[in-house]
Amino acid sequence: MLLSSTLPRAVETAELLAPALGGLPVEQREDLCELFPGESDAITWEEFRARYRPDGWSYDPHRPMAPGAESWVSFQQRVASALDTVARLHHGRTVVVACHGGIIDGSMHHLLGLPVTGPRSWLVTNSSVTEWAMTDADDGEPGGRAWRLLRFNDAAHLEGVPLGEAGS
Repeated sequence: MLLSSTLPRAVETAELLAPALGGLPVEQREDLCELFPGESDAITWEEFRARYRPDGWSYDPHRPMAPGAESWVSFQQRVASALDTVARLHHGRTVVVACHGGIIDGSMHHLLGLPVTGPRSWLVTNSSVTEWAMTDADDGEPGGRAWRLLRFNDAAHLEGVPLGEAGS
């Protein structure tokens, strides 16, 4: 199974991966997109500050960054729901997801059971690989599942690639 967000950069990445995965078709899912920026989409940081933060930046993870945007907390809730859905629908199968740093950040919080405090707790290299495995839980609960982090932010495949072409 090959999934991607609907954003062009993730779709392009998935399409580049598809031949290496036996020609799998790419299934696009909006719930795997980066944080929805609402009205602040496609404007410069200067314009953003002028329109939405003229008195300076006051961070609140529950406050959307602009009208129509997600808050960081609601974004992380969407990520958790998307990951749970993918795991349920594709249990026992290998799933490759071409996504974004915020989704990876959300996977770390959700699957490790960590609190959501703010954006980008971890720096994620573009084109890196993060790998999770779902296993049977050791808690004695029938059908219980546990997540194990196998790789995080692995960018060894980018070694020698000039900056600006990948990983930048």
